Amino acid sequence: MSVIHLRKRHDSDVARKPEFEFKDISYSANGMALYHSWLPLYSIAASFRLFGIHPDPAGLARPAHNLEERNRMTIAARVPSVIFGVFFIFGL
Repeated sequence: MSVIHLRKRHDSDVARKPEFEFKDISYSANGMALYHSWLPLYSIAASFRLFGIHPDPAGLARPAHNLEERNRMTIAARVPSVIFGVFFIFGL
């Protein structure tokens, strides 16, 4: 499950100088920001777990995976993005 972080903006976060003409659009009108960048990371980690992929032991000096295992890892890493893409195309 993803963790969504809300953070209150402080005046010290934003420079109040005239050379900064652009507004920081990551904040809402009431000064709150929504950070959702952990969702893709956690979804890829969950996909690896569902595909049965575990971290390699430390200290291996040789390739640890054959072509079939590397292909399975590639598919496991891409499945969440395909699911999100389908959701956003048909869900919106």
